[in-house]
Amino acid sequence: MKTTLFVFAASLLLLACSNDNENHQPEEQNTELIIRKFTTVRIDSIDNPSGDRTEYSFNEDGILAQKKIDEASSDYTEIIYYSYNQLGQLTESNRTFVGVNYNRNLAYFYDTANNLDYITESYDGATPVIYFELTHQPNKISIEYRSPGFYDYLYYSNNILTSIDRLGDLGAHSTENLVYDASNNILERPQVMFSGFYGDPETHVVNNYIYDEKINPLYPSYNTNPLNLLGQYWFNLDYWKPFLSPNNFISEIYTNTQDPDRNYTLSRTFQYNEDSYPISAIVKKDGVLSEELTYEYY
Repeated sequence: MKTTLFVFAASLLLLACSNDNENHQPEEQNTELIIRKFTTVRIDSIDNPSGDRTEYSFNEDGILAQKKIDEASSDYTEIIYYSYNQLGQLTESNRTFVGVNYNRNLAYFYDTANNLDYITESYDGATPVIYFELTHQPNKISIEYRSPGFYDYLYYSNNILTSIDRLGDLGAHSTENLVYDASNNILERPQVMFSGFYGDPETHVVNNYIYDEKINPLYPSYNTNPLNLLGQYWFNLDYWKPFLSPNNFISEIYTNTQDPDRNYTLSRTFQYNEDSYPISAIVKKDGVLSEELTYEYY
């Protein structure tokens, strides 16, 4: 009887210790990775990776430091170097061509409130000229290009870009709206464009996106300061589509009412690591392999 009671008590003790261990197991924590390099390679018509190759390199904070472009149709390499101030704002974008005596420099200047004031442009060390001038108002940024008659207006709500208006010579203009989901992923980018010529019909363009639920490691480079990226290419979102949302888009459908031959559907199939970050993807345009993506981390 004493032996039975001893075994029973020992069993209770083991069970209590087991439950205590279960209750005090350390919680599994997600590893935060920092992007080091993002590479895109165009695929030719017979599935060979012989097309254009672009490498985006990032500093240890995950902010874009260099962009390197090898074009299949040229014999030179284009490299853009990025410099920042202590606030993480872009101060210089210096574009060079390896093997060619060519240099283009964009310099970014800020006002006393640390708002981007204007951007200058210079070629091959020549005297810089103002490229863009910006005026900041509550929930609105007005941008004037150095050639009179071209203006962009960026509208915000709660620091989120909601629409872009563009005005050009001869009455041409367009309006692009941004529709977000609850995670701030861009779901739609409907645009209405008018050429300004009499009788020329308006054009409706829509980009629709579907996302995974994984972390987009490129997003901090955009979200930290959107003007760092947008100021480089006419404040056009198309140049930075992989960077614009916190998750990775797996589908993009482009529709153009004026020119349906330009319509397309992109699908992106990702491979992820054990931390749920993307490490590679294949891109198909209308079902045909068109691009390969790779991601590397610190």
